[in-house]
Amino acid sequence: MSQHPLIHEVHFAASSRTNHSGLLTLAALVLVGLAVPASAQNRPVARVVGERHFTIPPDIPTPVVIQTEPDAACDLHTAGVNDPSHTMRLYGNIEGYVQFHFTPNQDIQDAHLQLDCTTPDAVTTHPLHLRIAASPTEDMPAPERFVPAPKGSKILPALTDEAARQLSDEDLIAQGYPPRPNAMESPEAYVKWLDRVSRSITLLPPHSVSRSDISHMPQGVTEGLSGANNNHWSGFAATGSPETYRVVYGDWVVPFVSADPSGQACYSSVWAGLDGYSPSTNVVQAGTEQDAQDIPPSGTATAYYAWTEAYPQQPTAHQVFIVNPGSQISIAVWVGDSTGSINPHGSYAWFNILDVNSGQTFKHSTKLGTTFGFTASSAEWIVERGFVDGGFFGLAEYGTVEIASALVQMGSKTVPYSTAANVQITMRNENQDHHNDNDVLSTVSLVTGEPDWMRFYWKNFY
Repeated sequence: MSQHPLIHEVHFAASSRTNHSGLLTLAALVLVGLAVPASAQNRPVARVVGERHFTIPPDIPTPVVIQTEPDAACDLHTAGVNDPSHTMRLYGNIEGYVQFHFTPNQDIQDAHLQLDCTTPDAVTTHPLHLRIAASPTEDMPAPERFVPAPKGSKILPALTDEAARQLSDEDLIAQGYPPRPNAMESPEAYVKWLDRVSRSITLLPPHSVSRSDISHMPQGVTEGLSGANNNHWSGFAATGSPETYRVVYGDWVVPFVSADPSGQACYSSVWAGLDGYSPSTNVVQAGTEQDAQDIPPSGTATAYYAWTEAYPQQPTAHQVFIVNPGSQISIAVWVGDSTGSINPHGSYAWFNILDVNSGQTFKHSTKLGTTFGFTASSAEWIVERGFVDGGFFGLAEYGTVEIASALVQMGSKTVPYSTAANVQITMRNENQDHHNDNDVLSTVSLVTGEPDWMRFYWKNFY
């Protein structure tokens, strides 16, 4: 698996995300110029590409797709204004595509933005002019809305029930399909699995980008009067003895998010994982990120992507592909051997993520170190605000989100979360340096009559 960590030092600007700093402004590029002194020949070269011009409609979030440099770490902000508190971090995929959604402020006719993108070889500024109008023109077309599947993708054929039963569990996983529940012992779970694989799927290449800014880590949970409290988790956790939980599943629709009116950056993620509940100090997990950032004076940017993480071996999230709000996501996470066979004693964390709307799926594994200490003693379905640049920011306003097909394999049976889960977690803003008011940020409840559904409710930014 190819991974590109963020460059931590460059000649022209600090790339550390402490306080969400931008990489370069256009003004800085003009001052520095393109000449590189002999003593800095190995440092990235600074360059500016031609401005791109698009038309986006007023008042609504519009996806904007731009091709930058492969695996680039990019900062989006107002052109010529390097304000760390109003900069959004984006990452290019294997072919350099980035995507953000932009909602212009009222009475704005033009938005002038820039992306400053860092790779080992260059720091490239991409100027961007967004005309705010109902209809595009020939010289100001609508932006691209979808990231194309990269080279190296391949098509997995849709499976019928008969075709699926002819393949072994090992063959299914090797080809890129998620683990199959036992049809005899868990018929309802098998039907849900068959629905996932009964359509043609584009398997993306096993490539990810290691983000330097966002971590989804386990955290001690404190008991409250009506369940458990946590300062960055809400959701359900199933706990038990070691080797209880084998595979965790979850489906959800990526929620639209909005930013804090005060202008503070906001973060949210939805995920399913194993082994993350206290007192565990590790977790294998996969989910989607939904973040929002005010970009004054022009508007608000939001970003959405799928990620995996094996914490603490991977202390930050690994972005695997870009998603869109409204997309249905289906996830399976397990630990197994090098072939993907389920085995809690295995030394690989396995992740399978399907975007039903785009028909794209991602399967990869992370080799776990000898000290990782996976126990298979808990399973989780969580809405979280990530740990960003060393602290917790606001919880992006997601409204409501439901995790359906929230299932977990226990031995040979795959059961709904409500059969297994025994801890209900509320997110509270406690033990924080700022806004330490113990406000409820996010809650979760069962969905009546649906044993494998849960519903989350956004309450507060802080």
